[in-house]
Amino acid sequence: LYFSNARFLQDRALAAVRNSDQDNVHSFILDCNPINDVDTAGVKMLLELRRDLKKENVTLYLAVCKAAVRDVLKRGGFYEDEGSKYLFVSLHDAVIFAVHGGPRQPSPEQAEVLPPENNDDRD
Repeated sequence: LYFSNARFLQDRALAAVRNSDQDNVHSFILDCNPINDVDTAGVKMLLELRRDLKKENVTLYLAVCKAAVRDVLKRGGFYEDEGSKYLFVSLHDAVIFAVHGGPRQPSPEQAEVLPPENNDDRD
């Protein structure tokens, strides 16, 4: 996810939400599995997308982010303002959280990949 495709992704995501046949869209889950790298333009776009979706009363969730992508997101400030609470190790976990909401307890797999500030199991 970098400068040459970031705007395309942002435009498509916003169009999908705004043009949905559903009146009650409340979540947008981005499957990050195919994303191998993110540059600063990509991080900026994700921050803007999160802000724009919030204006539409839609929450952005990221799922299956590779370690390198998570590191760049952290350095780019994506986790500030509780952004890491919306990061999931699987699409299934993201869907379950988006549908049922509420506090989540990290699974053992999540405890290994989530930033420490989002890992409630650590002492």
